[in-house]
Amino acid sequence: MRNFALLALVNLLWAIQFPASRVAAQELRPLTLTWFAMLLAALLMLPVAWAESRPAAPPGRWPARLAQVLVLGLSGSLVAQMCLNWGLERAPASNASVINLTVPVLMTVLAALLLSEHMSAVRWAAFALSIPGVLLSSGIHWNETSFVESRYFLGNMLIFLSCWGSAFYNVYSKRALEWLGPAQLLVATFTVSLIALLPAMLFYEPGPLQRLQSASTPALLGLIIIGAFSLALSMFLYFRVLGEVDATQASLSIYFLPVFGVLLSGLALHETVSFALLAGGLLVAIGAWLVTMHEQRSKRTVTSS
Repeated sequence: MRNFALLALVNLLWAIQFPASRVAAQELRPLTLTWFAMLLAALLMLPVAWAESRPAAPPGRWPARLAQVLVLGLSGSLVAQMCLNWGLERAPASNASVINLTVPVLMTVLAALLLSEHMSAVRWAAFALSIPGVLLSSGIHWNETSFVESRYFLGNMLIFLSCWGSAFYNVYSKRALEWLGPAQLLVATFTVSLIALLPAMLFYEPGPLQRLQSASTPALLGLIIIGAFSLALSMFLYFRVLGEVDATQASLSIYFLPVFGVLLSGLALHETVSFALLAGGLLVAIGAWLVTMHEQRSKRTVTSS
């Protein structure tokens, strides 16, 4: 029950990023917003990482461990954040909503390839419930999507690459959690991303400090929300759960994200919450329950017997 609740909370914190980034990115620009938000998240997690005890990993293998952190920072968090921001500038938001639905599927594929996880009957049933649920509740305007127009091709590819980066980061982090604590992993990978992103930010968006100093209160508040909640707290909680469940199990919970995104947007704009949103959210919740509470309970029963 704790893991189920934490995964739902993680996706709620991730969903807060969407309305916050819409406000902050207008003044701070995408790369500047990403860099300072990741910097804030790393600084907030630094005291936690310092006090955190590391798992008892076997000695040696430090070159391989260092390579894990570099790969996660460069191919995971950096690709996920930077390509998403660039993609949203070149493709409609509706395209991004549809493409992002592939993240749990990509995570399942990567979990099988990288972690040798297998799809059980319960996991197939969870997908069968969650996918219709997220389509029902996500509020996607299908008539506004466009995947065949050549002018959106680059944007669509960047968004899809961002999904691969996010899926890779969420899955391969389980390997690094064998020898790093959740906060330590977050600080290490974000530090790699910050170093790599700095030249791109200075080249494409010069004057980031001046932009930050002249930003309005709503933009700064959006930056703080993204850094403190959508990156720091959410990823710390996600890594805590990932250390106890399979990556495939955690992947299904990501279908909570569009449900919470639509719900938060509706509440912020004082719109009526539709029956479709509630019904779709219920299907997603049942699917996430199957792969967290029910499957873990079944594993404990088999172990005890």
